Amino acid sequence: MSEVKFDLKPVDEKPSRRYRKGSKYDPIIDAFIARAKSRHLWVAQ
Repeated sequence: MSEVKFDLKPVDEKPSRRYRKGSKYDPIIDAFIARAKSRHLWVAQ
């Protein structure tokens, strides 16, 4: 089997919605962004 590699990196802002507004995933995305901001885990671009 082949190996898949990926990196999870915090984002500066919430991505555009590709799912229904009011999705069950909103709180998860919001929490991830808030945690990244509070820990200053920004990736320089």
